[in-house]
Amino acid sequence: MAASIERIGSGIPGLDPMMEGGFVKGHTTLLCGSYGTGKTTFCMQFLISGAMGNEPGLFITFEEDPEQLKEEGRAFGWDIEGLEKSNKLKVIQIAPQDLLNLVEAGFGQISGIMKSMGTKRVVVDSIIMFDLLGKDEYERRKYAIDFVAWLKKHGCTAMVTMDSIPGAGVGPASGIAESAADAIIALYHPQEKRRRTRSLEIIKMRETSHSDSLVDFEITKKGIVVKGPMT
Repeated sequence: MAASIERIGSGIPGLDPMMEGGFVKGHTTLLCGSYGTGKTTFCMQFLISGAMGNEPGLFITFEEDPEQLKEEGRAFGWDIEGLEKSNKLKVIQIAPQDLLNLVEAGFGQISGIMKSMGTKRVVVDSIIMFDLLGKDEYERRKYAIDFVAWLKKHGCTAMVTMDSIPGAGVGPASGIAESAADAIIALYHPQEKRRRTRSLEIIKMRETSHSDSLVDFEITKKGIVVKGPMT
């Protein structure tokens, strides 16, 4: 008899029923979307949900100011600072110019943080930063592959962002991220007449019979809520 698949909740109301109850534990999800689609909110909500449920989380950002992330979190009623003090959540910023040293050192700095927290969930914003590494395309792709493999090795359920839609291919890291990720979720924010709408779809999800529907979602005062199939 096949072992049952362990899943963890996304923290996004309305999303888990679309993927058999949640993300597969230990898998890496690529969250795609253009600027302003809600990727950062989605990722932080995923971490907040875990931190509140005894699954400590780590948010690694290359561009966002941690203080700005905390300020934005307060708008949704999220006490990021309080969770940091209780060692349930940590936001760290890595300068793009320091990324190569971190990679070549085997991510030792991050590993130490994860070990001290007992980290179960990780967010990386964004995978495109790996395009800055290496002297050629082969080396840059290798760095991206090694990083995804490193996330899997640590057994964390991870989410990495990409400022693009699937298949757009803005750099070598985007292509390898799409192929290496266990799941891909795309967020859209198109303009229709005089207003913009928000929708998402699950492009792929290994070991999961997921919904193929394009569904509406909203960014409310408490975070993202999936509303249902587009009308």
